[in-house]
Amino acid sequence: MKRIQYLAAGTLGAALIGVAVGASFYISGTRAERPVKTYDDYMLRAEQLFKDGDNYKAIVSYQSALEKKSDSIEARKGLAAVYYNEMNYEKEYEIRQEIEELDPQDFDNELRLVELLISEKKFDEAKKKTEDLLAENDSEALRSLYNEMSIPDPQFNISSGSYDDYQLLEVVNNYENAVVHYTLDGSLPDEESPVCIDGIVVAYPENHIRAVAIGALGFRSNPVTLDISITKPEETVGYADYNNGTLDIIGRGILNKSYRDPIYNYELAQIREVYILGENYADEEPIDVAFYEDSYSVSGYRYSEPGRMNLSFVEYTPFLKKMCIAWQEGLDLEPLRNMTGLEELSLLNDGITDIAPLSGLTSLKRLSLGWNQITSAAPLSGLAGLESLGLWNNQVSDISALSGLTNLTYLDVSYNKLSSISAVSGMEKLNELWIRNNHITDLSPLKNCGRIVILMQKNNPIGDYSVLYDLSDQIYKSDVNWGNVK
Repeated sequence: MKRIQYLAAGTLGAALIGVAVGASFYISGTRAERPVKTYDDYMLRAEQLFKDGDNYKAIVSYQSALEKKSDSIEARKGLAAVYYNEMNYEKEYEIRQEIEELDPQDFDNELRLVELLISEKKFDEAKKKTEDLLAENDSEALRSLYNEMSIPDPQFNISSGSYDDYQLLEVVNNYENAVVHYTLDGSLPDEESPVCIDGIVVAYPENHIRAVAIGALGFRSNPVTLDISITKPEETVGYADYNNGTLDIIGRGILNKSYRDPIYNYELAQIREVYILGENYADEEPIDVAFYEDSYSVSGYRYSEPGRMNLSFVEYTPFLKKMCIAWQEGLDLEPLRNMTGLEELSLLNDGITDIAPLSGLTSLKRLSLGWNQITSAAPLSGLAGLESLGLWNNQVSDISALSGLTNLTYLDVSYNKLSSISAVSGMEKLNELWIRNNHITDLSPLKNCGRIVILMQKNNPIGDYSVLYDLSDQIYKSDVNWGNVK
């Protein structure tokens, strides 16, 4: 009997559960339908998810919107934007192609398709599509983009042929947004090939040069080929031998010669930069070098002994552009007289007294002559292209000859014997002036130096600083006691 009661109870419980569940589907005797989302619902949801950065769910919502409205351009634009954020450019391209089929006149979409073709390095397709767009849209943005695609062939200052002396091959057409890459073995240059910035020294007997201009977007010019023969005789000018002094340093340090290897004239002709500090060399501009009044350091090692280099090697380096020769004993500058292509020259602590040989080096832009025994700056009067001049720690008492150097932005004449800086009054481009430890009393020439931002004038008998009042707002670095400026 008990068993029957248990079964009845269990049956009643199941029935009650069934009623409860059934109640969830019936309200007042009517079945409630699940809410159906519309296209607009999915679009609103997708846009919010995209804004919140939930790209995966945004994609699902945009795809659901497309199920509701298969020809929706807006849903596809939303998808394209999400794929762009995801950097999935392949999917973005697919979606934008669908937009193009639905609306070929959507200019922004067409422009983005061009950009995607460029990113995939499909340059011919991108250029053809841009040309088609230009036929229908006279857009400045489109014309600007097309200009980036049209890279002119490199033009050079010399042509193929035979020459009896070394040549400096230079690009003569001006590229604003492209660079010229080249090879010397006749192979086709690419982005990894050397860049023709300062020209190519042509010195080997036979030279097979190919060049191509590559724009910022990756578009290329046609390749240009030059075959140039140099008939100048090959000559051994020295050896990588300790007894050869300067040539030994250049041979081992710059040309990577082994001991007793010959050094040829055509090898020296290709050198564009030379940096020799005492008995040390560098094959590129030394960035780990520090100079002091009585010594210098290279890579943390300090040296004070002078070298015994000479400049006779410049006879063989006609295309030298940058040179630093420092810490030498009584350096003779006469060999530099004909080095008219030099643009940067540093001669530091070389025992120099006469700088007359520098008077014709009109290509110089930067000149440093610190820690020498120079008494006259007059030989520099004709170097109108100078932008930076360092004459610190010399014996100069007059710089009036420098008044014509109106392109100077930097001038350091500290630790000399100057009593006047009237020469700077016409230097309207001057940004930085160092005049420490002289005999200067008058700063009034600075009133015309409206661009000066750095002024170092310590240890001069200056009585009147009032001229600095109008310059005080622009000078951000100085050793001036501004309490004296009234």
